[in-house]
Amino acid sequence: MLKVLIIIRYYLLLVHGVLISSRPFPLVFIGFHRTGIGQAKDRHSTDAVQSEMSTERKFNFSAFKLKSLERPLRGRMRYLDDAVPGHCARITEAGVITLGLYRWFPNLGKPIDVTFGRFPALSITESRKLATEKIAELSKGINPNISKTKAKEEFTLGELYDSVCQNEFTHLKPITSIKYASVFRCHLEAWRTKKLSEITRQAVQGLHAKVGKDSGPYVANRLLALLSSLYSKARDRGFDKPNPAAHIKHFREVSRDRFVQPQEAKALFSAILSEPNSTMRDYLLISILCGARRSNILSMRWEDLDLAQGIWRLTDTKNYEPQLIPLVPLALKVLTDRQGNRSPFVFESPTSKSGHIEEPKSVWGRVLKRADISNLRIHDLRRTFGSWQAIGGSSLQVIGKSLNHKSYEATRTYARLNLDPIRDSVGKATDMLLKAGEVTLAEVVPFSVFSPALKS
Repeated sequence: MLKVLIIIRYYLLLVHGVLISSRPFPLVFIGFHRTGIGQAKDRHSTDAVQSEMSTERKFNFSAFKLKSLERPLRGRMRYLDDAVPGHCARITEAGVITLGLYRWFPNLGKPIDVTFGRFPALSITESRKLATEKIAELSKGINPNISKTKAKEEFTLGELYDSVCQNEFTHLKPITSIKYASVFRCHLEAWRTKKLSEITRQAVQGLHAKVGKDSGPYVANRLLALLSSLYSKARDRGFDKPNPAAHIKHFREVSRDRFVQPQEAKALFSAILSEPNSTMRDYLLISILCGARRSNILSMRWEDLDLAQGIWRLTDTKNYEPQLIPLVPLALKVLTDRQGNRSPFVFESPTSKSGHIEEPKSVWGRVLKRADISNLRIHDLRRTFGSWQAIGGSSLQVIGKSLNHKSYEATRTYARLNLDPIRDSVGKATDMLLKAGEVTLAEVVPFSVFSPALKS
């Protein structure tokens, strides 16, 4: 049987030698392996056989020459480019021509075979450029095929976001999760299918600028924070590329300082007290009188209230630190009057999934319209609570404690509202200065005296 195979192989090689003489470019026949009859040829073994290429199969690639290649009788054939070492073209029996690299890789002790793309969709010039880049990687000991495998396994931004939401973001407050979801849906959904390495720093800077222009600096900065957080989580998953959102300058955010002014207080309370929806009316009153965050007041539970002691104990806070809120007499009256409902929530809602009221914006709009007040948000009621303490002369430490602020920075904004100590200090300083200059109010010349001279 072995002799018969040798004779057949010799005959085929002889016939192939006759056929090849009439072709414009030499072809090499890929025969059977020596491993036995009928065994399919292994691709890597075939490459090993073809690595012993004769100089007849090397030429300077051009579009005309590649298009002139004849199809092999079976399998595929490889040609080397004289211009770039290892740059090759392969043609199959179906006539498909692909460009790539066939080069010895010392770290593996064998050649590696990399495919760049199909010709002519991929030009010879582009393919040569890719070959040069891959050769540089080889010289550094980098296997391009491993890089391709990693690219296939790399997360897309959408896959990473979904994974992080299911695992790491579960500890976030509901309001924070909602904000992240809104930012991703509105501004990052278009990048959902992008690989993480495809998102560049320049692209992030451009998106940050666009969102800042269209939606404001706060939303743009939250976008950067979300992206940076996602890439940090990606590093924990083996992603080793730089974070494109890192070290991008945030927009300056102007802290809001709106609160209920003295001239607005009467109209606001009158509008709230005339609200026909008693649940919403009481919610707004408690918001002013307690200064707690909106989400905490909306979900206020009876079990957290000690009406006898006049204390509301908050355990689920933004900074995770429990807070005791003293209830003033009017707040106690409002809560005592609501004790008849059977819901675990003080501000119950039979229609909401949570069991308590969730979105008071429409009612708040009616209240502001009746009070003829503009540019006042529900969260500004919390700021009003702290601002009026500052106006009354309370220290920043006391104000911070009443608002459950964890840092001094969060309370510092109220310092500018307590002007009495500043007024006293300025008055004393100027009195001393005028006394040293022996100046009295009677000696100050009215401005009207200088008016004719100024006009002339």
